[in-house]
Amino acid sequence: MTNTSPITQLQSDWFKFADLDRAGAVLAIKQTGTSIRKIAAQLHLSESLLRHLLLALLAPACDQDLARQGKISTNELARRGKGAGLLRSPNNSETFELERVRETREAANTICDWLAERGQQGSYGKQI
Repeated sequence: MTNTSPITQLQSDWFKFADLDRAGAVLAIKQTGTSIRKIAAQLHLSESLLRHLLLALLAPACDQDLARQGKISTNELARRGKGAGLLRSPNNSETFELERVRETREAANTICDWLAERGQQGSYGKQI
């Protein structure tokens, strides 16, 4: 029994898969910590092709279903995925900002508790 890497397995199955299946396999490998550059090099494909396929995964599920049915191309799916990704970005940055605010408040509370334990309240505590 031979133990093949996921990239080697994907390379042997590349032409058996539909584009969305290829994209899913690339994403699974990428999530293990392997860079797109390394995956592309080992598959003997371009990085831009792999990034293009990954964009298709960002498209809404209804668009992915259309692509699986052959009603829209992978290029169109990637375009829609890019648009959906752009729409999601502000939400992500807003989420990160809310998380930063929450962490800042927690840190401020920790500092205030530390100052209270030391009896350093009042004007000296405000300076710190």
